[in-house]
Amino acid sequence: MPYICKNPWTTLYIWGNGNVTHCCYSNVGSLGNINETPLLDIWRGPKLNFVRENMAQGNYLQAGCEYFCRSYRWNKFYGSKNTAAIPEGLGRVEELPPAWAEDGPGILGFGIDWDCNLRCRHCLSSRKGKGVKQEDFHTLRTFTEKSRFLRFMGGEFTINKDCLSMLKELGTWEAQPIVFFSTNGQTPIASVMPYCGGLKGLHLKFSLEGLNSDYEHIRTGASWDVFERNLDEAAAIFVAKRAEGKDWRLYLNFCVMKSNFRNLPSIIQYAVKKDLPLVLNTINGMRHIDENMFMYSAACLPKEEIQQIAERCRAILGEARQYCFKNELVTHLDYILRSANDKKLRLPHRALQLWTLFVKGRAADLSMYAFYRLSMNPTAFLSYVYRKIRGKISTPAIRFKTARRIIANTEDILRGWAWNYSVTKAGNQEANEFRHRIGEFQLPIKERGELGVENKNRISNMRLACEAIDMLVLQPGQIFSMRKVIGEPVAQKGYKPGPVIIRGKLSSSVGGGLCQISTVLFNAALQANIRILEKHNHSVDLWGKDRIVELGRDAAYTYELKDLKFRNDMAAPVLIRISADGGKKLVCAELYCSSPLAGEVTVETLADAKPGEVKHIETRRFIRTNGKTELTYSRRETYLSRS
Repeated sequence: MPYICKNPWTTLYIWGNGNVTHCCYSNVGSLGNINETPLLDIWRGPKLNFVRENMAQGNYLQAGCEYFCRSYRWNKFYGSKNTAAIPEGLGRVEELPPAWAEDGPGILGFGIDWDCNLRCRHCLSSRKGKGVKQEDFHTLRTFTEKSRFLRFMGGEFTINKDCLSMLKELGTWEAQPIVFFSTNGQTPIASVMPYCGGLKGLHLKFSLEGLNSDYEHIRTGASWDVFERNLDEAAAIFVAKRAEGKDWRLYLNFCVMKSNFRNLPSIIQYAVKKDLPLVLNTINGMRHIDENMFMYSAACLPKEEIQQIAERCRAILGEARQYCFKNELVTHLDYILRSANDKKLRLPHRALQLWTLFVKGRAADLSMYAFYRLSMNPTAFLSYVYRKIRGKISTPAIRFKTARRIIANTEDILRGWAWNYSVTKAGNQEANEFRHRIGEFQLPIKERGELGVENKNRISNMRLACEAIDMLVLQPGQIFSMRKVIGEPVAQKGYKPGPVIIRGKLSSSVGGGLCQISTVLFNAALQANIRILEKHNHSVDLWGKDRIVELGRDAAYTYELKDLKFRNDMAAPVLIRISADGGKKLVCAELYCSSPLAGEVTVETLADAKPGEVKHIETRRFIRTNGKTELTYSRRETYLSRS
């Protein structure tokens, strides 16, 4: 099970223009805008659910993650072998569980004005852009009060009047989240205590990028003496606040880059001397062609020098037995060193300089990051570009079957699925080798009065589909696709008009009724802990309490638009058995394997506490092995009530 980033389950950021994201780095883009959509609908919406579903399966790039994100790199370097010691955001505070918070995020972020009192070498801000409006802050109070952490982002908070005003108001609330900030340390904390003093919890990072003159070299316009004086003053204030029983924590933050990497041992020694937690970050931003040693080979120090610096850092930590953040900093240091030795873009420095002469600002970042992605993984890069293009052209106006098939087939090629679909069936003798049933699900075939003659037609359609699927074998790594196995359900193959749901209404179409086949297959695959690659729900809860399967467990199928795909990630082949018995009025799917399932699978569905016209359902699957429970499937879906 891969290490799962918790942001999609815990976090929403609101920016000054009203846009909402779950992450600072995700290329999924805005999840919605609070000026157009209620925040709770964005939190429960399909775009964030898409991220959650891919994240739960470890598909980081499909979820929109970037290579330089801590969570992505952590998964790459460590996988699930270690407990994550680098929580996302929040300056390494205690982790939040990845459980679904039905009524809103546990971490809420507000963008503030990008005003700052310094011009630092490693800052790429344009110093433009307004923060969240005061009226939006008041409108979102319900969510703010429910969250555990409130993060303010952008600029220097100590000189931002709107931000300080929000803090002062926040300090008067009975229900308060813990507030998180970063500061450059050039403003005395005592001067903002009239605004912050009422907070029950404050986690503050003092960001230093060097010591003495090195600090002043990077933090242009800053004074090291002022920084130290303000840090010592803040430390005393925070000690006093903790004595009052308040959750006030002080951190040091260090953004590692080429010009300060050699000072890393001195920085660690400084943190140990102050006995303050030190947070290490890699510098990001593709325009840093001189400083970004984690993404450009031309900006990286020789490996021998990196190794020498690493040994000095480890020696300091080895002697710091009483340091308050020793274990965490050991992990952070290892992460930084692995990032420094990771694969980089190998373009000559002169070529990078020439490029930045012609391409400026955000366009430079995007274009050079495209070069980086292409060098890391050409296939993933093409998939990324395709996904961006698809988002522009896959509109409701494009409904033609040929166009949809081209899009689907292109996706299969870019994802590497195209050559892994199974079309091989087992003979009766081979089927005897699959002794262990690892998944099973069945549904009744209900007679519905409003369907009339189509009751019989859909049974006939289901039998034809079962004949095409039954006895199919998935070798390890092979994929099942209803679209690939059944093909287009047309009259020439014997399919008849059956019930389908089109735009939320019951209608009729040749091949209708196959959703019951995809539903039993999906649920059998869930029980077998099979990796679900593609699954769609019906848009409408058409049958209400008379439905044959609970919401979240249905799987819609239409040839042009909605497929069911799952992959055998086990070490042994899997046999699919499926039948539709009109006499017994039963559809049954079973999955068999030559070896038993290694663990106990449980599936749960979580619904809105107060169902209304729109129902929000989350389906989650867990497997328990050797006393350890892991999440292996999570999907959030929305249903409209029948009209």
